[in-house]
Amino acid sequence: MYLEERRDTIVEMLKAKGRVSTKELSEKFGISIDSVRRDLSMMEELNLLKRTHGGLFQCQ
Repeated sequence: MYLEERRDTIVEMLKAKGRVSTKELSEKFGISIDSVRRDLSMMEELNLLKRTHGGLFQCQ
């Protein structure tokens, strides 16, 4: 799955659930937690989500 597709899926998951964990995303996409963190950092810079403590993220 390409980065853009992962980002779209993450945004949809956040809209549906409100929060997701890095572990959950890593398992869903079959990528490392470090890769998930890089994706989420980029998404945060684009104001697509906001990081919260405990490894959880929520849509802004």
